[in-house]
Amino acid sequence: MTELRPDVLVRRGPVGDRTYVDDPIIVVEVISPSSRSRDEGLKHSFYGYMPTIRHIVLVDAERMKVQHDVRTEGGYDRSILTDSKATIDLAAVGFSIALEKVYSRSTAD
Repeated sequence: MTELRPDVLVRRGPVGDRTYVDDPIIVVEVISPSSRSRDEGLKHSFYGYMPTIRHIVLVDAERMKVQHDVRTEGGYDRSILTDSKATIDLAAVGFSIALEKVYSRSTAD
């Protein structure tokens, strides 16, 4: 299998001189028309099997839509967020952000 690199990943601790990360806590993919099939299929499925991942976030680049999968004891709970006031809550790292911020043209507020 080829390397799978998320658009964004979060992990705890230093990476050091490693050239790969096998213990991410959060992965984020920005979904575009050209990447949709790979990101929603192969990559999402692969991430679901990584035991360290607590949050898988798929952000649609063309419209306000975020799929947020949160690991539970039984697998993952999925939320589909489409309201600008909805919040992506990344509890594993104590961070949350409203969709209106994710989709704003400027984050210099």
